[in-house]
Amino acid sequence: MNDPANASPSGNPYVQARMAGSPDTAVVRPTGVTVISVLAILAGVVGLFGSLMIGIQLLVGDKLMTMMNQGGPFEEAQAEMQQDINAVMARFLIPSVLIGVTGLLLAVLYLSGGVGLILRKRWSRVLMRRTLLFAIVFECLRNAVYGLMQLQIAPINEAYMRKLAEKQGGGEMVAQFTSIAAVVGIVFFLAWALVKVGLITWAYRYLRKPIVVEYIDG
Repeated sequence: MNDPANASPSGNPYVQARMAGSPDTAVVRPTGVTVISVLAILAGVVGLFGSLMIGIQLLVGDKLMTMMNQGGPFEEAQAEMQQDINAVMARFLIPSVLIGVTGLLLAVLYLSGGVGLILRKRWSRVLMRRTLLFAIVFECLRNAVYGLMQLQIAPINEAYMRKLAEKQGGGEMVAQFTSIAAVVGIVFFLAWALVKVGLITWAYRYLRKPIVVEYIDG
């Protein structure tokens, strides 16, 4: 009787089925591929929503803010603040449009790559890796534009809060709090951007592992 431990792999029906790519053999998706697929789909949905919000802000944002500020006790101060903010937004109009359009394209690529990985399409791994490289460049440029905008908008908000607080008392303290809040917001945004870049880098490196190549292309 042959010893099963010494039997050759070619004599094992299970191994033969795997080597032949039998459809009856279950293929286990690597956990990392699942994680990347889900994150990519979520990023695509969020990206579509973000691009939509940028479009609305560019088209009717100033009108909406004017309608919201009408009739308030500080209507004049709010109108002046909004006018200054609109001037800043106008200076960044072209970068904002480019960010919105590029974000929309990136969202479509994320959705396509994420669904493709789940469906085990051969093109999905290459598409996703290229999308991730594109995303790193996009995040760096978007954060740079955002940072420049906030550096110009923060003093406007601080001046508005100072005027608002002076009418009620404690203007200096409120202005300082506004400045601190603006700095904290920028730091938080940049920290979140670093987390995203870190996740993108991990996903890019993971998708070139042999186990992923074998799973997608095998």
